[in-house]
Amino acid sequence: MAARIAEASGDAGTAESAYRRVLGKYPDSSAAQAGLAHLLIAQKKYSEAEELLQSAIKKAPEDAALTAQLAAVMVAEDKAEALPLLQKYHVKHPKMRPCRECWRRCWPTPASTRNRTSFT
Repeated sequence: MAARIAEASGDAGTAESAYRRVLGKYPDSSAAQAGLAHLLIAQKKYSEAEELLQSAIKKAPEDAALTAQLAAVMVAEDKAEALPLLQKYHVKHPKMRPCRECWRRCWPTPASTRNRTSFT
């Protein structure tokens, strides 16, 4: 709760500390992992966010939010692994759409001209 309030008020440092305290006490909290990853991504601390998310996904492989965040990190880092991760995400969650940035970078051409899995 304190982390979300701090984050909403724009105090990233306090929010990060609060998320880390929660994770110290409850290391498997996917909400705290997702919150901390969100802050790290916003601060462009992609390698730290990726490490956190990789670890979190090992514990909760079906968590759509963590998977989407990891895909966003990989897209931001221009990693080729983003595409198969997004495709796997789509297979598991066909009604959900990837973030616009992921869509733009991984599928820059119209659906009719590409030879990839479509998200429509």
